[in-house]
Amino acid sequence: MPDARPICRIAMLSLHTCPAATPGQFKTGGMNVYVRELSQALARRGIAVDIFTRQQDSCRDHPDDWLSEAPTAAPVRLIHVPAGPGEAVDPEALQPFVADFARAVEAFAAAEHDSQPAYDVIYAHYWLSGLAGLSLRDRWQVPLIQMFHTLGIMKDRIAGQPDAVPGPRALTEAQIMTAADRLIAATPAEAMQMTRLYGAPARSIHIVPPGVDPNRFFPTDRAAARARTGLVTAEPLLLFVGRPEPLKALDSIVIALSVLFDYYPERRERLRLVVIGGQRQEAAVQMVITLAKRLGVDQQITWIEAQPQAALPDYYRAADALLMPSDYESFGMAALEALASGTPVIASQVGGLAYL
Repeated sequence: MPDARPICRIAMLSLHTCPAATPGQFKTGGMNVYVRELSQALARRGIAVDIFTRQQDSCRDHPDDWLSEAPTAAPVRLIHVPAGPGEAVDPEALQPFVADFARAVEAFAAAEHDSQPAYDVIYAHYWLSGLAGLSLRDRWQVPLIQMFHTLGIMKDRIAGQPDAVPGPRALTEAQIMTAADRLIAATPAEAMQMTRLYGAPARSIHIVPPGVDPNRFFPTDRAAARARTGLVTAEPLLLFVGRPEPLKALDSIVIALSVLFDYYPERRERLRLVVIGGQRQEAAVQMVITLAKRLGVDQQITWIEAQPQAALPDYYRAADALLMPSDYESFGMAALEALASGTPVIASQVGGLAYL
Protein backbone atom coordinates (compact mmCIF):
# COMPACT_ATOMS: atom_id res chain seq x y z
CA MET A 1 0.00 0.00 0.00
CA PRO A 2 1.22 3.54 -0.69
CA ASP A 3 2.44 5.58 2.27
CA ALA A 4 -0.37 6.68 4.58
CA ARG A 5 -1.46 10.29 4.26
CA PRO A 6 -4.50 12.34 5.29
CA ILE A 7 -7.64 11.43 3.39
CA CYS A 8 -9.29 14.52 1.92
CA ARG A 9 -11.03 13.20 -1.22
CA ILE A 10 -12.56 9.80 -2.01
CA ALA A 11 -13.63 8.38 -5.36
CA MET A 12 -16.66 6.21 -4.51
CA LEU A 13 -17.45 3.70 -7.28
CA SER A 14 -20.96 2.29 -7.77
CA LEU A 15 -20.80 1.20 -11.39
CA HIS A 16 -23.99 -0.78 -11.98
CA THR A 17 -26.51 1.06 -9.81
CA CYS A 18 -27.09 4.68 -8.86
CA PRO A 19 -27.31 5.64 -5.16
CA ALA A 20 -30.18 7.99 -6.04
CA ALA A 21 -32.38 5.14 -7.29
CA THR A 22 -35.34 4.13 -5.13
CA PRO A 23 -34.63 0.86 -3.29
CA GLY A 24 -36.81 -2.05 -4.37
CA GLN A 25 -36.70 -1.26 -8.07
CA PHE A 26 -34.73 -3.24 -10.66
CA LYS A 27 -31.41 -4.26 -9.09
CA THR A 28 -31.61 -1.57 -6.41
CA GLY A 29 -31.61 -2.21 -2.70
CA GLY A 30 -29.49 -1.92 0.41
CA MET A 31 -26.30 -1.14 -1.48
CA ASN A 32 -27.82 2.04 -2.93
CA VAL A 33 -28.74 3.22 0.56
CA TYR A 34 -25.37 2.15 1.97
CA VAL A 35 -23.32 4.07 -0.59
CA ARG A 36 -25.42 7.20 -0.18
CA GLU A 37 -25.39 7.18 3.63
CA LEU A 38 -21.71 6.27 3.85
CA SER A 39 -20.78 9.14 1.53
CA GLN A 40 -22.79 11.59 3.61
CA ALA A 41 -21.23 10.33 6.84
CA LEU A 42 -17.74 10.79 5.42
CA ALA A 43 -18.64 14.28 4.20
CA ARG A 44 -19.84 15.22 7.68
CA ARG A 45 -16.33 14.36 8.84
CA GLY A 46 -14.78 16.72 6.33
CA ILE A 47 -13.94 14.23 3.56
CA ALA A 48 -15.10 15.21 0.07
CA VAL A 49 -16.73 12.34 -1.86
CA ASP A 50 -17.36 11.98 -5.58
CA ILE A 51 -19.70 9.07 -6.31
CA PHE A 52 -19.26 7.68 -9.81
CA THR A 53 -22.01 5.61 -11.41
CA ARG A 54 -22.81 4.79 -14.99
CA GLN A 55 -25.26 6.90 -16.96
CA GLN A 56 -28.52 5.10 -17.78
CA ASP A 57 -31.95 6.22 -18.92
CA SER A 58 -33.56 5.70 -15.51
CA CYS A 59 -31.16 8.23 -13.97
CA ARG A 60 -33.28 11.04 -15.44
CA ASP A 61 -36.02 10.17 -12.96
CA HIS A 62 -33.78 10.32 -9.92
CA PRO A 63 -34.66 13.09 -7.47
CA ASP A 64 -32.44 16.14 -7.30
CA ASP A 65 -32.63 16.13 -3.50
CA TRP A 66 -31.21 12.64 -3.08
CA LEU A 67 -28.67 13.97 -0.58
CA SER A 68 -29.53 14.60 3.04
CA GLU A 69 -30.90 18.00 3.92
CA ALA A 70 -28.39 18.22 6.76
CA PRO A 71 -25.31 20.28 5.85
CA THR A 72 -21.97 18.52 5.54
CA ALA A 73 -18.48 19.81 6.17
CA ALA A 74 -17.35 18.69 2.71
CA PRO A 75 -19.20 18.21 -0.59
CA VAL A 76 -20.75 14.98 -1.89
CA ARG A 77 -21.27 14.82 -5.65
CA LEU A 78 -23.06 12.25 -7.78
CA ILE A 79 -21.40 11.91 -11.17
CA HIS A 80 -22.86 9.87 -14.04
CA VAL A 81 -20.37 8.73 -16.67
CA PRO A 82 -21.01 6.89 -19.96
CA ALA A 83 -20.47 3.12 -19.85
CA GLY A 84 -22.61 0.51 -21.53
CA PRO A 85 -26.20 0.62 -22.80
CA GLY A 86 -28.65 3.34 -21.87
CA GLU A 87 -31.20 0.98 -20.39
CA ALA A 88 -30.93 -0.82 -17.07
CA VAL A 89 -29.48 -4.32 -17.52
CA ASP A 90 -28.37 -7.20 -15.32
CA PRO A 91 -25.02 -6.41 -13.69
CA GLU A 92 -23.32 -9.43 -15.27
CA ALA A 93 -23.95 -7.91 -18.71
CA LEU A 94 -21.87 -4.85 -17.78
CA GLN A 95 -18.48 -6.53 -17.41
CA PRO A 96 -17.48 -5.71 -21.01
CA PHE A 97 -17.97 -2.01 -20.19
CA VAL A 98 -15.88 -1.86 -17.01
CA ALA A 99 -12.87 -0.48 -18.91
CA ASP A 100 -15.08 2.22 -20.45
CA PHE A 101 -16.29 3.18 -16.98
CA ALA A 102 -12.74 3.37 -15.59
CA ARG A 103 -11.59 5.54 -18.52
CA ALA A 104 -14.57 7.87 -18.06
CA VAL A 105 -13.84 8.28 -14.36
CA GLU A 106 -10.19 8.95 -15.10
CA ALA A 107 -11.09 11.50 -17.77
CA PHE A 108 -13.42 13.33 -15.38
CA ALA A 109 -10.74 13.46 -12.70
CA ALA A 110 -8.08 14.66 -15.15
CA ALA A 111 -10.34 17.43 -16.46
CA GLU A 112 -11.00 18.75 -12.95
CA HIS A 113 -7.59 18.43 -11.32
CA ASP A 114 -4.28 19.64 -12.65
CA SER A 115 -2.26 17.47 -10.29
CA GLN A 116 -2.49 13.71 -9.85
CA PRO A 117 -3.81 11.86 -8.09
CA ALA A 118 -7.15 13.60 -7.88
CA TYR A 119 -8.24 11.34 -5.00
CA ASP A 120 -6.59 9.94 -1.89
CA VAL A 121 -8.60 6.71 -1.81
CA ILE A 122 -10.78 4.65 -4.15
CA TYR A 123 -13.73 2.98 -2.42
CA ALA A 124 -15.42 0.41 -4.67
CA HIS A 125 -18.76 -1.32 -4.12
CA TYR A 126 -19.68 -4.64 -5.75
CA TRP A 127 -17.34 -6.69 -7.92
CA LEU A 128 -17.80 -4.67 -11.13
CA SER A 129 -16.74 -1.48 -9.35
CA GLY A 130 -13.83 -3.37 -7.82
CA LEU A 131 -12.59 -4.39 -11.25
CA ALA A 132 -12.70 -0.76 -12.38
CA GLY A 133 -11.06 0.22 -9.10
CA LEU A 134 -8.08 -2.04 -9.76
CA SER A 135 -7.45 -0.24 -13.05
CA LEU A 136 -7.74 3.21 -11.46
CA ARG A 137 -5.60 2.20 -8.49
CA ASP A 138 -2.78 1.19 -10.83
CA ARG A 139 -3.01 4.53 -12.67
CA TRP A 140 -3.38 6.78 -9.65
CA GLN A 141 -1.23 4.81 -7.19
CA VAL A 142 -3.68 5.30 -4.31
CA PRO A 143 -5.20 2.68 -1.97
CA LEU A 144 -8.24 0.65 -3.07
CA ILE A 145 -10.91 -0.22 -0.50
CA GLN A 146 -13.43 -2.86 -1.60
CA MET A 147 -16.86 -3.94 -0.30
CA PHE A 148 -18.71 -6.66 -2.21
CA HIS A 149 -22.21 -6.53 -0.64
CA THR A 150 -22.91 -9.99 -2.08
CA LEU A 151 -20.55 -12.80 -3.06
CA GLY A 152 -20.95 -14.80 -6.26
CA ILE A 153 -19.97 -18.17 -4.77
CA MET A 154 -22.48 -17.76 -1.94
CA LYS A 155 -25.28 -16.88 -4.38
CA ASP A 156 -24.44 -19.95 -6.46
CA ARG A 157 -24.53 -22.17 -3.39
CA ILE A 158 -27.88 -20.84 -2.25
CA ALA A 159 -29.24 -21.27 -5.78
CA GLY A 160 -28.38 -24.97 -5.60
CA GLN A 161 -25.10 -24.91 -7.55
CA PRO A 162 -22.50 -25.67 -4.84
CA ASP A 163 -20.17 -27.53 -7.20
CA ALA A 164 -20.43 -25.13 -10.12
CA VAL A 165 -17.18 -24.19 -11.83
CA PRO A 166 -16.29 -20.62 -10.75
CA GLY A 167 -17.56 -18.20 -13.36
CA PRO A 168 -16.20 -14.80 -14.37
CA ARG A 169 -17.73 -13.10 -11.36
CA ALA A 170 -16.21 -15.44 -8.77
CA LEU A 171 -12.82 -15.37 -10.47
CA THR A 172 -12.89 -11.57 -10.57
CA GLU A 173 -13.91 -11.38 -6.91
CA ALA A 174 -10.92 -13.56 -6.00
CA GLN A 175 -8.63 -11.31 -8.06
CA ILE A 176 -9.94 -8.20 -6.31
CA MET A 177 -9.61 -9.76 -2.84
CA THR A 178 -5.96 -10.57 -3.50
CA ALA A 179 -5.10 -7.14 -4.90
CA ALA A 180 -7.21 -4.68 -2.86
CA ASP A 181 -5.53 -2.77 -0.04
CA ARG A 182 -8.48 -3.21 2.32
CA LEU A 183 -11.59 -5.43 2.22
CA ILE A 184 -14.72 -4.40 4.12
CA ALA A 185 -16.97 -7.17 5.48
CA ALA A 186 -20.34 -6.39 7.05
CA THR A 187 -20.27 -9.37 9.42
CA PRO A 188 -17.89 -12.04 10.77
CA ALA A 189 -19.71 -14.51 8.53
CA GLU A 190 -18.82 -12.54 5.41
CA ALA A 191 -15.21 -12.23 6.53
CA MET A 192 -15.05 -16.01 6.99
CA GLN A 193 -16.59 -16.56 3.54
CA MET A 194 -13.91 -14.35 1.99
CA THR A 195 -11.07 -16.29 3.57
CA ARG A 196 -12.46 -19.81 3.20
CA LEU A 197 -14.14 -19.59 -0.21
CA TYR A 198 -11.75 -17.17 -1.92
CA GLY A 199 -8.50 -17.39 0.01
CA ALA A 200 -8.62 -13.67 0.81
CA PRO A 201 -5.78 -12.49 3.09
CA ALA A 202 -7.27 -12.13 6.57
CA ARG A 203 -5.00 -9.17 7.37
CA SER A 204 -6.73 -7.13 4.65
CA ILE A 205 -10.28 -7.68 6.01
CA HIS A 206 -11.95 -5.21 8.35
CA ILE A 207 -15.42 -5.90 9.75
CA VAL A 208 -17.59 -2.76 9.66
CA PRO A 209 -21.19 -3.48 10.74
CA PRO A 210 -23.91 -1.62 8.84
CA GLY A 211 -25.59 1.31 10.53
CA VAL A 212 -28.92 3.09 10.45
CA ASP A 213 -29.92 6.75 10.74
CA PRO A 214 -31.73 7.14 14.11
CA ASN A 215 -32.93 10.58 13.07
CA ARG A 216 -35.04 8.95 10.35
CA PHE A 217 -35.85 5.51 11.76
CA PHE A 218 -37.33 5.67 15.26
CA PRO A 219 -40.54 4.42 16.93
CA THR A 220 -43.77 6.44 16.81
CA ASP A 221 -47.47 5.71 17.24
CA ARG A 222 -48.60 2.82 15.02
CA ALA A 223 -52.10 4.15 14.40
CA ALA A 224 -50.72 7.51 13.28
CA ALA A 225 -48.25 5.77 10.96
CA ARG A 226 -51.10 3.74 9.43
CA ALA A 227 -53.06 6.91 8.84
CA ARG A 228 -50.10 8.57 7.10
CA THR A 229 -49.52 5.58 4.83
CA GLY A 230 -53.20 4.94 4.08
CA LEU A 231 -53.03 1.49 5.71
CA VAL A 232 -55.88 2.31 8.05
CA THR A 233 -56.98 -0.85 9.84
CA ALA A 234 -57.16 -2.26 13.34
CA GLU A 235 -56.15 -5.71 12.06
CA PRO A 236 -52.63 -7.17 11.99
CA LEU A 237 -50.32 -6.07 9.15
CA LEU A 238 -47.27 -8.01 8.01
CA LEU A 239 -44.68 -6.25 5.86
CA PHE A 240 -42.15 -7.28 3.22
CA VAL A 241 -39.74 -4.65 1.87
CA GLY A 242 -37.33 -5.33 -0.97
CA ARG A 243 -36.93 -6.69 -4.47
CA PRO A 244 -39.10 -9.79 -4.88
CA GLU A 245 -36.32 -11.79 -6.52
CA PRO A 246 -36.03 -15.55 -5.79
CA LEU A 247 -33.32 -15.23 -3.12
CA LYS A 248 -35.61 -12.95 -1.09
CA ALA A 249 -38.05 -15.91 -0.82
CA LEU A 250 -41.23 -13.87 -0.91
CA ASP A 251 -42.98 -16.98 -2.20
CA SER A 252 -42.38 -18.67 1.16
CA ILE A 253 -44.47 -15.99 2.88
CA VAL A 254 -47.31 -16.62 0.42
CA ILE A 255 -47.14 -20.36 1.10
CA ALA A 256 -47.06 -19.72 4.87
CA LEU A 257 -50.19 -17.57 4.62
CA SER A 258 -51.97 -20.38 2.79
CA VAL A 259 -51.01 -22.89 5.48
CA LEU A 260 -52.01 -20.49 8.25
CA PHE A 261 -55.45 -19.90 6.72
CA ASP A 262 -55.99 -23.63 6.27
CA TYR A 263 -55.56 -24.12 10.01
CA TYR A 264 -57.18 -20.84 11.09
CA PRO A 265 -59.73 -19.88 8.40
CA GLU A 266 -61.18 -17.19 10.66
CA ARG A 267 -57.97 -15.20 10.26
CA ARG A 268 -58.27 -14.91 6.50
CA GLU A 269 -60.16 -11.62 6.76
CA ARG A 270 -58.09 -10.33 9.66
CA LEU A 271 -54.53 -10.59 8.41
CA ARG A 272 -52.92 -8.64 5.58
CA LEU A 273 -49.51 -8.79 3.95
CA VAL A 274 -48.12 -5.56 2.51
CA VAL A 275 -45.36 -5.96 -0.11
CA ILE A 276 -43.26 -2.89 -0.93
CA GLY A 277 -40.89 -3.21 -3.87
CA GLY A 278 -40.66 -4.35 -7.44
CA GLN A 279 -42.97 -3.56 -10.34
CA ARG A 280 -45.97 -5.63 -11.30
CA GLN A 281 -44.68 -6.27 -14.81
CA GLU A 282 -41.49 -7.88 -13.53
CA ALA A 283 -41.36 -11.64 -14.06
CA ALA A 284 -40.44 -12.32 -10.42
CA VAL A 285 -43.45 -10.31 -9.20
CA GLN A 286 -45.81 -12.02 -11.63
CA MET A 287 -44.64 -15.42 -10.41
CA VAL A 288 -45.51 -14.53 -6.83
CA ILE A 289 -48.87 -13.04 -7.86
CA THR A 290 -49.69 -16.22 -9.80
CA LEU A 291 -48.75 -18.35 -6.79
CA ALA A 292 -50.90 -16.23 -4.46
CA LYS A 293 -53.90 -16.60 -6.76
CA ARG A 294 -53.41 -20.35 -7.05
CA LEU A 295 -53.27 -20.69 -3.25
CA GLY A 296 -56.24 -18.36 -2.77
CA VAL A 297 -54.45 -15.69 -0.70
CA ASP A 298 -54.12 -12.92 -3.32
CA GLN A 299 -56.92 -10.90 -1.70
CA GLN A 300 -54.91 -10.72 1.51
CA ILE A 301 -51.87 -9.11 -0.19
CA THR A 302 -51.46 -5.40 -0.88
CA TRP A 303 -48.80 -4.53 -3.47
CA ILE A 304 -47.13 -1.12 -3.20
CA GLU A 305 -44.46 0.09 -5.62
CA ALA A 306 -40.95 0.78 -4.38
CA GLN A 307 -40.84 3.73 -1.99
CA PRO A 308 -38.13 6.37 -1.45
CA GLN A 309 -36.09 6.05 1.71
CA ALA A 310 -37.85 8.99 3.35
CA ALA A 311 -41.25 7.24 3.08
CA LEU A 312 -40.20 3.87 4.52
CA PRO A 313 -40.17 4.70 8.27
CA ASP A 314 -43.95 5.08 8.45
CA TYR A 315 -44.47 1.79 6.64
CA TYR A 316 -42.22 0.04 9.13
CA ARG A 317 -44.04 1.69 12.04
CA ALA A 318 -47.44 0.76 10.60
CA ALA A 319 -46.60 -2.95 10.54
CA ASP A 320 -46.90 -5.47 13.33
CA ALA A 321 -43.85 -7.30 11.98
CA LEU A 322 -41.40 -7.20 9.11
CA LEU A 323 -40.84 -10.56 7.41
CA MET A 324 -37.45 -11.38 5.84
CA PRO A 325 -37.36 -15.06 4.86
CA SER A 326 -34.33 -14.54 2.59
CA ASP A 327 -32.16 -17.45 1.53
CA TYR A 328 -29.15 -15.10 1.44
CA GLU A 329 -28.57 -11.62 2.86
CA SER A 330 -25.16 -10.03 3.18
CA PHE A 331 -26.50 -7.78 5.95
CA GLY A 332 -30.24 -7.07 5.52
CA MET A 333 -30.68 -3.28 5.63
CA ALA A 334 -34.49 -3.44 5.82
CA ALA A 335 -34.35 -5.51 9.00
CA LEU A 336 -32.09 -2.95 10.69
CA GLU A 337 -34.35 -0.08 9.63
CA ALA A 338 -37.46 -1.87 10.93
CA LEU A 339 -35.85 -2.65 14.27
CA ALA A 340 -34.81 0.98 14.67
CA SER A 341 -38.42 1.96 13.91
CA GLY A 342 -39.65 -0.21 16.78
CA THR A 343 -41.07 -3.02 14.62
CA PRO A 344 -40.36 -6.69 15.36
CA VAL A 345 -38.56 -8.64 12.63
CA ILE A 346 -39.05 -12.29 11.73
CA ALA A 347 -36.07 -13.32 9.62
CA SER A 348 -34.07 -16.26 8.35
CA GLN A 349 -30.91 -16.91 10.33
CA VAL A 350 -28.62 -16.30 7.36
CA GLY A 351 -25.76 -13.91 6.63
CA GLY A 352 -26.07 -10.50 8.20
CA LEU A 353 -29.57 -11.19 9.52
CA ALA A 354 -28.04 -13.48 12.16
CA TYR A 355 -25.98 -10.58 13.55
CA LEU A 356 -28.30 -7.54 13.49
